[in-house]
Amino acid sequence: GQNAFIFDKRKTATGPGSTNRYTLYIRPSANVPGLNFIVGDDSNAVSVVAPGSTNYAEFLDGTRWISAAVVDRSTNFASLYLAGGDPGEQSIAGLGSQSNTTPLRFGANSLQASNYFGGDIAEVLMYSGALSDADLDAVGGYLAGKYAAEWTVVVPEPGGIGLLIGGVLAAAAMIRRNGCR
Repeated sequence: GQNAFIFDKRKTATGPGSTNRYTLYIRPSANVPGLNFIVGDDSNAVSVVAPGSTNYAEFLDGTRWISAAVVDRSTNFASLYLAGGDPGEQSIAGLGSQSNTTPLRFGANSLQASNYFGGDIAEVLMYSGALSDADLDAVGGYLAGKYAAEWTVVVPEPGGIGLLIGGVLAAAAMIRRNGCR
């Protein structure tokens, strides 16, 4: 299979600026299969894998998933939640802005019509500011109740967690994977 993009916003495919992005995708193979979130500036990128998402076959069985991708500049961490609980985390210390003029694309690669997500994206919620742990759990609980999906209460972290991507956007999505195209 191929990478299946849930959302993607990147500056260029190769060369200078190719790491300037934020991308949430399902990776079927390679060293770390599973749900991946990449955030980067013009020089460097960081990849975060959601715990418990490394069994690619689980994404093909029609199960409903809730995920939340987080860039928290106050703590310098990028986090990726799958069904709540403990997130996968990576330091983003030293990363600059992810700002670029490429459109944000849902369900495919942002630079070309490829790497389609072969499933349903039922809802995407975006916020202009950070969410508290309680608000993150409220959003997860809302999506879990509305779409009969699993959400485990997020463990509070000192300083709180915000769904802040690139300093301006935040996203929580309910996704269901039906297989690759």
